Amino acid sequence: MKIYISLPIKSYEKSVRARYDKAIEEIKSKYPDAEICGPTNINDFSDNGLDPNAPVHDWSWHLGEDIKDLLNCDMIYLCRGWKYSKGCLTERAVAIENDIEVVTAPFASERIGIYNYTA
Repeated sequence: MKIYISLPIKSYEKSVRARYDKAIEEIKSKYPDAEICGPTNINDFSDNGLDPNAPVHDWSWHLGEDIKDLLNCDMIYLCRGWKYSKGCLTERAVAIENDIEVVTAPFASERIGIYNYTA
């Protein structure tokens, strides 16, 4: 199983890495063999925020790269705060439209399931 982690970034730069690592921990507790991917630039973040030497791309470029990764996943894991993030909301919509299972953090509280829409 391949799981994409979606988390708000813009307003949370100093905590992005810690929140991503926490999401990995939560996912691995339920799916120990899962392959995990997340925002394209996640490795540009540390406990101090965004690395000042990280490559600079606009938001739409990052979102496009993230959606490419998401489309190769079986599940999207939405971290807390997703309802207030343009990127997370877009990733969720893409997941729903592509029958990718949508799960919100924490696993026990808000499992949404697979969406199957018929026109």
